[in-house]
Amino acid sequence: MVNIGLKDPTKELNTCSQVQYLLPEFPRQVRIETSSFCNAGCDFCHAHGSFKPMDRKKARMTPGLFSAILDDIASWPKPLKELVPTGWGEVFLNREWPWMLQEISRRLPKTGIQIVTTGTLLTDDAIEKLALVPTLSGVNFSINCFFADSWSRIHKLPPKAMLIAVNAVHKFRDRRPDVATNVSMVMDSQLTTELEKDLFLNYWSSFGQVTVSPASYAGNPKRVPEPPVTLSCRSVFDGLFVLDSGLVGTCCFFWNGDHDELAIGQFPEEQLLDIWNGARLKQLGELHNSGRRAELNLCATCSFA
Repeated sequence: MVNIGLKDPTKELNTCSQVQYLLPEFPRQVRIETSSFCNAGCDFCHAHGSFKPMDRKKARMTPGLFSAILDDIASWPKPLKELVPTGWGEVFLNREWPWMLQEISRRLPKTGIQIVTTGTLLTDDAIEKLALVPTLSGVNFSINCFFADSWSRIHKLPPKAMLIAVNAVHKFRDRRPDVATNVSMVMDSQLTTELEKDLFLNYWSSFGQVTVSPASYAGNPKRVPEPPVTLSCRSVFDGLFVLDSGLVGTCCFFWNGDHDELAIGQFPEEQLLDIWNGARLKQLGELHNSGRRAELNLCATCSFA
């Protein structure tokens, strides 16, 4: 399956009528930032790229905090649909990752696990450990290019790391063909040409699922979409994002901790469902549904909806 992002998403989005979302009783997804360290430095990345580095202290989530989050989710009257143990970092840089993934499977057996990774740390041993996770439902490999020189320019990693990542995609797919394996490209015309995008799609579409999506530079005043997006963003109504410190937000672009307007609570001082049903999230939802997302600096400069 091939999903291609819009070349100019803001132009098409702003021709649509205002869509209003309802906050469901439970989050569909919870993201847990098991590590905010990353071995790559992708230009389009909000936390580790060139335009605005993360200004909070990088850390690896402790087993105690991770376990407490799972206990909280396990107490919900309805199973969580999806858990993503990845935030603004590489999950495989937390040495506890095999235990963490097995704990999710053991304690949340009806919840699918989605992994997002560059694949550069997936040795044969790591692939085998990942393949043994019973409730693993999907792995997204963030490859982002076709040429080796593009890889080094975008990821700030040597070309041999690209070979490791590409081999990891094939090896994992062979080991767990039942798991949805996706290869993705974040498309930025300043970093990647249309020719490279086409070659990327041609190569990976024969393999299986591949996605190309536009880069978003939310928070960057030099890359504000024109015209600004005014539509309500579904991310606000979809799930929770727990940073390595326990600070909770509601969007994947929530990366600078308490400096971010999208902070809605602090775990474990507050339980996750209390945060989900709290006044701050309702306020964010009302701003989006009423076409006033521009009152939030991060949302005003974001091209997603």
